Amino acid sequence: MNSNKDEILRKIALLMTDFEEGDVLLISDIIDEVTLLKEVFQTDEGMLTIVDRLIWLLNGAMSGNAESGLVSTVSGLLDSIQRGTPSSLTSEIKTSSTEPQDDQEQDQTGGNMIEIIKVFIVEAVEKIGRAEELILELENDYSNKEIINELFRCFHTIKGECGFLRLASFGELAHNIENLLDDIRNDKIKPSEEIIEILLQGVDYSKSIIEEIKGGHVVLFNKVTLDGYVKSIGKVIGNNGKNIGDLLVRSGKLSEVDVVKILQKQKEDVYTKKFGEIAVENNYLNESDLRETLGMQKNIQKETSGEAASNPQKDQVSVKSEMNDPIVKVRASRINYLVDMIGELLIAEGMMNEKAAGLPQIKKITKSIQYAAMQLRTEKVKTLFTNMKRIVRDVSKKLDKEIVLNTMGEELEIDRNLIENLEEPMLHMIRNSIHHGIESADERLRKGKTAEGHIILSADRRGNSIVISITDDGGGLNKEKIINKAVEMNLVTMADAKAMNDNQIYNMIFMQGFSTAEKVDLVSGRGVGMDIVRSVISKSRGRINIKTEKDKFTEFNLVFPLSTAIIDGMVVGIAGSSYIIPVANI
Repeated sequence: MNSNKDEILRKIALLMTDFEEGDVLLISDIIDEVTLLKEVFQTDEGMLTIVDRLIWLLNGAMSGNAESGLVSTVSGLLDSIQRGTPSSLTSEIKTSSTEPQDDQEQDQTGGNMIEIIKVFIVEAVEKIGRAEELILELENDYSNKEIINELFRCFHTIKGECGFLRLASFGELAHNIENLLDDIRNDKIKPSEEIIEILLQGVDYSKSIIEEIKGGHVVLFNKVTLDGYVKSIGKVIGNNGKNIGDLLVRSGKLSEVDVVKILQKQKEDVYTKKFGEIAVENNYLNESDLRETLGMQKNIQKETSGEAASNPQKDQVSVKSEMNDPIVKVRASRINYLVDMIGELLIAEGMMNEKAAGLPQIKKITKSIQYAAMQLRTEKVKTLFTNMKRIVRDVSKKLDKEIVLNTMGEELEIDRNLIENLEEPMLHMIRNSIHHGIESADERLRKGKTAEGHIILSADRRGNSIVISITDDGGGLNKEKIINKAVEMNLVTMADAKAMNDNQIYNMIFMQGFSTAEKVDLVSGRGVGMDIVRSVISKSRGRINIKTEKDKFTEFNLVFPLSTAIIDGMVVGIAGSSYIIPVANI
């Protein structure tokens, strides 16, 4: 293995001596040699991380974004591989794409490319989140062309960005989903439940790839395998004899091996070039043969698709300009610092003499600045509710229950950290509502209800609190069943249980290991979900209020302080000590 390693490193070093920015062919040769190191270090994670870093740097240079000091950085990484000491560099590389750094540190580690990747991650998360929301809307209205067009734009934009950043796996995924959506918007295929499932799988694959990129794996092809998914899209689209590769094979102009090689080259180029263009450039095909085959392809499309193929409905939806209020990307660390400093300002202001000139005006301005700073850390609760829509859809299908989800107050803005913290507890509560709360269709009909169950997610501001509510129209919490289970598990005695009020009894469902499920299944039953709910909500300084009525409804109200950063308080002196009591609790 060492002889292979030494030989490859020697070749890379020789190639680097001729390195010039913009020499794409030379850089491509260097990348080929560096890629061979992956075979040498198949099980050495530390070394593979350094190799991935090298490929990332060189791909940046390939795209015309060579980092300052690239040659010395590459030389340092090669030296580390030669010496077999990856540990410190591995730590630096894995954290560089996610941890905030100051300007000096960024200059040392190639900050320009890292900044581009960070911006890409933020925008990709937003686009994929919006895509998931649109897919769920499309499931309720297959005929909505605007939804299809916007979905197409989401993945088309991602594909273009992946081409620039040389992220082939993500580019391949976006390219195939784009093809599927293009056929849908041109009426070549009709939206269906199968297509919705495929699109949602694409969202899940996208999220997995984004997590890989966040972890520092900014490489041409990452660990997420797409072969099966791409084939499933191919089956839905169906070539119908119009795929240019198949036509070239059928006419004897290309072999199947040639087609595979060209498709692989197209992946590596992140779909920035067409199949025929690559075939001609690499001398697999001449231009006249390509033109002849393209003509055959057009004729087949006309025969199989009629006017839809010859006159496709192009995207006519224009995007309204928002240049008057542009979005600016700011590091979270800087916003947090600003909020902290405003907190210090408020404390210093409280120490000022009440008779000081201009103090009322200073207080008014400080409050305004505080509010503006807190707004920087807020996000619409719609983000959280959209994720819950997906959970409701997937769990209800697994349990063969028809559930209608309604949302209210989606435009309310709350602390971004709170949204992130609430995702897991709300997931468990939604699952419980569907699994334990809402009855089967037959049972609901016997009770005089509609066959489909209903869940309402709502968010509103009540005084100094934010309230997130989850309400279902199921069977309600069964007091007797909860008491019997708690006694059976030795969590309480029967005497203690009889002395409890309703709210205390209902809150026992949040005890560790507690579950009324008769068996464990894929959805719930292990008694860990609701314990997590209580733990997370307590850490966020929240509380849970429960309302329920047998055979009618169950409502969980999650109550949180309006701001998790700065709270108005009253200083109280007791026995020579000072205490601050939140104004909301007085």
